[in-house]
This record gives sequence, structure tokens and C-alpha cells, in this order.
Amino acid sequence: MRVFPRPVRPSVAIADLRAFLKTRTPHQWTFAALSVTIPCFFIAMFLVDAIEEEYRPPEIIWVKNFDPNRSDAQIRADQERDTAERKKQEAAEQAELERRRKPFQEIDRKLRDWGL
Repeated sequence: MRVFPRPVRPSVAIADLRAFLKTRTPHQWTFAALSVTIPCFFIAMFLVDAIEEEYRPPEIIWVKNFDPNRSDAQIRADQERDTAERKKQEAAEQAELERRRKPFQEIDRKLRDWGL
């Protein structure tokens, strides 16, 4: 009783493989391609993830230090100045938003005129 098959010549093995591959249907080729592609994709993702990136130092955001002994009047003056700057910036952002929104409103108006 033999456990392993007897040795086969390479030419016989290739002929057997050709005969096997000729009997495959198109959907079997599709699923064979998928069964090879999907694991290759995940292996490639692991390899890409393993590549170390160049070190970039963290971005430092500097905060303005205020004098702890400043008066309430100075604090209020700073707040009023900051509020005016913030309102000016918000107005500029709102104007830019309206400028970008205008072409879409015109398209919407034309579509509404057509009944869409």
C-alpha cells in the first residue's frame, strides 16, 4: 500500500495540467482571478503600511502670552479689538460664501422655471 503517488515525468504533468485547464468554464476563470487578486490586494496593503514615513516634527502653535497684571480696561480694549477683527473676518467669509453660492442659485432658478 503506497501513501505517496509514484513519480511523474514533467511532460506528463504538463499535459495533465493542460487538459485540466481546457475543461474550465469562463465563470471559473473569473472566480479564480478574484481568488488570487483579493489576497494579493491585502498583502500589498500590509506592505504599503509597513513602509516607514519620513519623520516630520510636530507643528507648534504659539499662543500669545498676556501680562497677568493688566487692568480690566486693557482686557476690554483687547476684546473689542478682537471682536472687530473677528466680525470683519466673518463678513469676508460670508461674502465669499455668497459669491460661491450665486451660480448655484441661478441654476436652481432656471431649473425651477423649467418645472424641475
